[in-house]
Amino acid sequence: LPFLGNVLGWVGAGSASRDAVRKQLDTGRNLYMMPGGVAEIFLSESGTHKVKARRYGLMKLALQSGTCVIPMYVFGGNEFFDHLATYGNKSSGSSQKNTLGLLLEQFSRTMKGGFTLFWGCYGLPIPYPAKVSMVFGDPVWPVPNTLTRDATTGKFTCRRVPNPTNEEISELLDRYVDALRCLFEQYKGQAGCPNATLEIQ
Repeated sequence: LPFLGNVLGWVGAGSASRDAVRKQLDTGRNLYMMPGGVAEIFLSESGTHKVKARRYGLMKLALQSGTCVIPMYVFGGNEFFDHLATYGNKSSGSSQKNTLGLLLEQFSRTMKGGFTLFWGCYGLPIPYPAKVSMVFGDPVWPVPNTLTRDATTGKFTCRRVPNPTNEEISELLDRYVDALRCLFEQYKGQAGCPNATLEIQ
């Protein structure tokens, strides 16, 4: 959708391809990324807290570029709309997507976008009123204790690892997931869901 691409560009959005992201990082830009991508859309369900955070490619890119990863979470982000892929799971106790939801997810992956049927108040695309809290954690540095300021961009970076091993990638991912889980536990009471559990896939 060319016009949609233009609109997203006007608000600062861009391609999430590896090359595009690396180019932006090399110019010193800070990027807000949703690592769950299309897959996380189809985990979204009112009253649940599910994230798709185990992204090895993103951690590899952080190591290669020396860029810190800042965990963040949005409490209440699933409460604005119901959508077809997971609708009815809460009442039935199921955690599975329905057949049409699975088809929509496959179609979305093929088209590289999120396509689903959603609704809010009165069955219209008007969001339900919801309490939303966005929280941020401390930076997770790919290579601890190597923090420096880049002379070209002025951005703080750490030592780059041009060819990280699987062990280095897994270690960074584990630290990121732990930081995300701690962030959730720290703020869930203040966000109004003290008994909530974060499910990380």
